[in-house]
Amino acid sequence: MGPQPTIVYYDFADIRYSSFYSTGFRLNAARCGYRFQFSRKVPRLLDDPAVRVNWRNDSTRACLLLYRFTSGEDDYYFCIDTHDYSRSYPWPLLERVRAYFKVNYDPDQVPRDRDYAAQVEKIKPVMPFFPLRDGRVERLPRLLPSRTMAWNHHDMARRIIDAPRVPTLQALRALRGGDKAHDVVFLSAYYPEAVHAPAMELRYELMREFDRLGFSRSLYGFATRMKLPEPFARYAMPRFSFEDYLRALAQARLAIYVRGCLDCISFKFGEYLCLGVPVVGQTIANNRERLTGLPHVAEQFAFDSPGDIAREAAVLLGEGDRSRALAESNARVFDTDLSPQATTAEVLEVLGVHAPGSDRRT
Repeated sequence: MGPQPTIVYYDFADIRYSSFYSTGFRLNAARCGYRFQFSRKVPRLLDDPAVRVNWRNDSTRACLLLYRFTSGEDDYYFCIDTHDYSRSYPWPLLERVRAYFKVNYDPDQVPRDRDYAAQVEKIKPVMPFFPLRDGRVERLPRLLPSRTMAWNHHDMARRIIDAPRVPTLQALRALRGGDKAHDVVFLSAYYPEAVHAPAMELRYELMREFDRLGFSRSLYGFATRMKLPEPFARYAMPRFSFEDYLRALAQARLAIYVRGCLDCISFKFGEYLCLGVPVVGQTIANNRERLTGLPHVAEQFAFDSPGDIAREAAVLLGEGDRSRALAESNARVFDTDLSPQATTAEVLEVLGVHAPGSDRRT
């Protein structure tokens, strides 16, 4: 027998983006017969200056997850792109990897010019994620700066802060089915940049609709430490810890979803379903075909105007049986199709690593 197949993750990305997939690859390792390892070394792929320049951008470094698979003579890189942008495909990285998995996948945004045309078949949608902590593989995070990967002291400080704060999957599942303290929960960040102004306006108008409909036993607002400008300051509230934020979501009879920055799939999509909370929200812009094909997802993520979202929320609050059925369905859909193990099982199938016929439930 030859050496055991190995998947190596190069640990330079923001753990809020990488930890979900790391958890899944670890959980699938024994069943699929590979070792999953973290590396804090610079990958050989970046010996090429043309590829290395892709990592000089802060958002690329934070959001682009690079892996290497080795098994005998089979030796290749693949990546998972968690970036908000649906049209971002760094070159020449796309040319050098075996597969390029994209969270915010929109087929209409995939480049089709001469250079990219030959690489399009490598691009695959991948299920969305949210921050998780997997203590087995992330107890000792990367801390030392790296000039090649542009990893600096800011990244080090961010990781020290985030590593103990993000929850485990077990802790999230333990919150399911508890007592409900809020009718509706909608907690939003506030982004002051001009590019996000339309999204902030939509969220503000949605909160105004909740006021008009008298959602008094509810929790909604902009949770932030910054001083908000008018009229947004009306809905300012203190920022929540991860633990308190997730507990508030779990205590909701109903959660409200809006798209993330630049129409990306928000962390909240997976968090809501994982917690088993019924949802009313905006339509999904990316990976739409795959996600809306899941049971009851299209039904819940079907509204785009603040008025339509608020009115549907009021209707669903009055339909207890339907609300409970959606809550049970969402938890089941997460466990079957959206959990870290199920999500990375699909990645492994594309790579030809996943054991055929195995049960993907976690």
